[in-house]
Parts: sequence; C-alpha cells; structure tokens
Amino acid sequence: MTAPGHKLEKYYRTVQIVGAVAIVITGVFTYFFPTYFLFLGPTNTTLALLLSVFMVHVTCLVLHEMLNRKIFFTISRYYWVVFFYGIIIASGGIESDVKYFFIFPVLAAACDLHRKDVLYISRVIGVFLLSLFFINGDAGLDSAMQHAFETFILFLMFYMISRLVYEKEVIHEAFDRLTNIEQVKTDFITISSNLLRNPLTGALYAFTELSEEGTSENDRKNIVKGGMEKTKDALRILNDLINTIEIDSEHFKFITEKINMKDVLHHIVNELSVLAQYKKVHVSLTTPEDVWVAVDAKIIKLAIDNVIDNAVRYSPLGEVEIVLQKAGDACEITISDNGIGIEEKDAPFIFERMYRGMNAVHLESNRNGIGMHTTKRIIELHKGTIQLVPKEEKGTTVRIVLPVV
Repeated sequence: MTAPGHKLEKYYRTVQIVGAVAIVITGVFTYFFPTYFLFLGPTNTTLALLLSVFMVHVTCLVLHEMLNRKIFFTISRYYWVVFFYGIIIASGGIESDVKYFFIFPVLAAACDLHRKDVLYISRVIGVFLLSLFFINGDAGLDSAMQHAFETFILFLMFYMISRLVYEKEVIHEAFDRLTNIEQVKTDFITISSNLLRNPLTGALYAFTELSEEGTSENDRKNIVKGGMEKTKDALRILNDLINTIEIDSEHFKFITEKINMKDVLHHIVNELSVLAQYKKVHVSLTTPEDVWVAVDAKIIKLAIDNVIDNAVRYSPLGEVEIVLQKAGDACEITISDNGIGIEEKDAPFIFERMYRGMNAVHLESNRNGIGMHTTKRIIELHKGTIQLVPKEEKGTTVRIVLPVV
C-alpha cells in the first residue's frame, strides 16, 4: 500500500504541473485571440498577470523539488489568490464577472483534507472581496448589492467545503484509530505467541520431568525452581503487553497522589537487588533531598523501574548510577550505566513500541521491546519528559523530568 505522504506528494506535484500548463495555454490563447478574453480585462494586463503567476508557480515547484518543503505549495496557492484578485480588479472590480474564480484556491486547499488551510485561505479571500467595496466606492447601489450577494454565495460555498473537509478529517481520524487498534491486536498476538513460547515450553518441560518416576528429591526441587522461573517470565511478558495496551488507550485514567520520589527509587533499587547480584552490577543511588511529586504511584514506579531494570540488565559486570535532584520546579532523575550502550542508528527509535537495538537483542533475546515505549507514554501522561542523553564513553544515560508539587 502506498504511504499517505507519498500520495500527497504526487498530488502536490500534479497540481503544480497542471497549473503551470493551464497558465501557458491561457496565455497563448489570450495573446493570439485577445477578443475572446476581454472579459478578463485589458490584454496586456492579463498577460502580465499570467506571466507573474507562472514565474511564481514554477519557482515554488523548483524550490519544493530542491528543498522538499510543502510551504512552497502554500505560497503558490496564496499567490493564485493574488492573481485572481488582480484579474477581478482589471475586469471591473466590484462589477467583475469572474469573482467565482476564487473558488479554485479553496478547492485546491480542500484536497489536502485539512480544514485549517481551507479556513485560512477563505479568510484571505474574504478580505480581498470586502476590499472591493472600498476600491469601487463609487459603484451604484445595484452593483454593491449584487457584489454583496455574490460574496455571500461564495462564503456559503467556502463554508460547505470546510464542513466536507471537517467530515473527512473526522472519518480519517476514526479510521486511524481503528487501524491503530487493529495493529495493537496484531502486535499483541504476534509478540505474545513468540515470546510466550519459550517460557511456556520450559514450564511444560518441568512438569513433564516431575511426572517421570525415579526423579530424586533434589532434582525435583531444581525442576520446580526452573518451572517457577519460566512461569514468572510468562507472567512478566503478559503484564508488559497488557500494561502497554492499557496505557496507550485514550480512555486510560490514573489516580494522582503526592509521593516522595526518594522513597520510590529506594524501593525500586531494593526490588532489583537480586537481578543486580545475578548480573554482578553495582547500583549506586544518590538522593540528597526529599522530592515530592503528584503522580500515580503504581504506574510511575512501573515507568522508572523499566529504565533502571534496563540499565542493570544491559550492564553485566558494570555500574549503574541513579541520581535524584530537584531542579527548580522539576524533579530530575538521571540513570547512567557503563553497559553495552545504544548504537547511534538505534537511538531515534528506542521509545518506539517493540523496537529493540541490536546490542540489546544479542544480550537479552527473550525481551519484548515495549518497556521504553510504555515508560515514555507514562512520563508524558504526567506532563514530564524522558530523553537519552548523549554520552561519549560506553553506556547509556537516561534523564527523566517530572513536575514537582
């Protein structure tokens, strides 16, 4: 399926090329058959306006191809408004018969399916239309009334176009939400089936071994211990998947309470002490003062635990340093390690759902890659920020900032 951005790119380019060709054709016919285009105003004035809009049009097209910026299409669209305004002035102003040309820039904006663009360009056109009352102040009452009526009809058409675009936007947003839900369901099934296969197979193997006769008591204890570890792995995977789905939901609500971040960090470090011992990682925690924040204690602990767990897990035989400090009206938590680090090409995607850097995959293959995505989502729900801090030496540094009470 073609990407939406690619489709829009083709649309923009097509509109620009068609517009340039239309200008050239109109200019040629105006030059060779001027009597047929007198309704546009004096021939020389019309040709000058056509030449100016052609130059702007082509310049914007070239600049877009060079710099790949949509702003040049927007500039071109607004210059078309100026062009039509010049044609209207040259062909009679308030009494011109070509005022409905103004509908074309609005239709071009509507093709973007962006209501704000339609509203902005409609307002600019409205200013130009109203200015005709002052430019042709000596126009008769009949002309003024006819212009007012035509202006009203144009604004009514602009309103109807904006409503259609709005309905399209709503439909597209609903479609995107449904697509996202479907993607989450697919991801859940794919990831859970792949990741749960290993621990569940291990648990099944443990139960099979237990059912065998002749197994010694000591062997049974080891088998039970291994089966329990595999079952815990399966539960952890399921909890991670469920957490990320719940927190990504637009209906997710959290309960805010005032807590001391110092206590939260001490609790997390204590819980991860077994993992740290297994990985032979030295964890240091610096908390010089109490820092109070208003958060959902349960999910903020989950978020910070994810980061510290990663730091310990991916720093075997290394060190992890956690520093808590109050910086102005913010609570700042910095987690640094001297572990395997994150490759430069992986850094921009580290907070994406189910993305894992190659270093992490090689060291810990049975992980799901959703922890950092969930962490970022939780921190943002609390009006905070999380970022990777550039580090020259080996390892990773993550900084979490939350508003204090």
